[in-house]
Amino acid sequence: MENRRWFSAEELPALRERIAGLRRRAQRLGAEAPALRELERAGDRTLVELVGEIPRLSGWRVVAELRHADGATEARPRPGETLPTGEWASAEPRCDHWGLRRRRRTTLLLRHRSGDVAQVGTNCLEDFTGERDPLAPTGAGARGAGAERGSGAAEPTLGEFLAAVCAEAREQGFVAKARAQLEGETTAARAAARLERAAEAGAADCERAGEIERWVLGELARREEPSGYEARLVSVFRRSERVGERDRAMVASAWRAHERDRSRRAGDEYVGEVGDRVDAEVAVEDVRELERGSRFGQVFWHSLRDDEGRRLAWFAVGRRLGVGQRHQLRGRVRRHERFRGEAVTVLERCRVLG
Repeated sequence: MENRRWFSAEELPALRERIAGLRRRAQRLGAEAPALRELERAGDRTLVELVGEIPRLSGWRVVAELRHADGATEARPRPGETLPTGEWASAEPRCDHWGLRRRRRTTLLLRHRSGDVAQVGTNCLEDFTGERDPLAPTGAGARGAGAERGSGAAEPTLGEFLAAVCAEAREQGFVAKARAQLEGETTAARAAARLERAAEAGAADCERAGEIERWVLGELARREEPSGYEARLVSVFRRSERVGERDRAMVASAWRAHERDRSRRAGDEYVGEVGDRVDAEVAVEDVRELERGSRFGQVFWHSLRDDEGRRLAWFAVGRRLGVGQRHQLRGRVRRHERFRGEAVTVLERCRVLG
């Protein structure tokens, strides 16, 4: 295999580290180790050549990049690979991993050692095969290369940004733009900052992000009479392979919309019967200080959600829990009510057990 590509001085250290890792792995497997040769320099850019065995990803190998633009597809075979490009001229920008079709600039064509062929999105390759594309720039180098090409690669992918949103919402609660002045930085801004400092989201957050994406591009996209918000959300997800600054708040709002949908699916499920003593493990979604207190102290209204997606409320006197915190509560069911079509269990006389 031979592959030549220009890299900037900022990208070369990450590339050398990546190749060193590949060489160590190849030595353990007894395979031919790839080598990196620097051929020429022009300013702060260096033309390098990668020579070695074609990298295989858990039995799969990348055989071509499919570039999608204006309803047509251009197939760009990887070094050492040949394929009839005409067969892929009408390939849609689909992903066999998630089963979704949305606007993508590039997908990857994979071939398994068994002869099977798959087409996956560039950001789904690692999930699909368990490994990254060895020929793709990584880290700061990838962002730098993307910015230089003007492809928008400097921005996080939709999946990456959604996973960061899920992680921030789980750790600190969800803060919408309308509540930012009262509760601090929005979840969208915190997610962007999280990606900037390269803090990884957990597996559960990535799984939740995929669930939200499938919900938006599946159920919401199929609704016959979507609301204006739902139509805009679907539009943003369809056209956004990468999440720019202008779309952050809208993409982040999908977490809250999906959470409300999950709650609605719970139907009229209340927690216990009126008068029952109940134990509930809950997450604090929202807290507001009521203008009128009681003779025993200031009253704080808490909006809570248990692990089954059911909503609870607690009017606490002299006690304010932090948004995003999880607690074990023991209290009495005061009443059942509905708020914006959602079942709400109102608690009283609660004790925080943990």
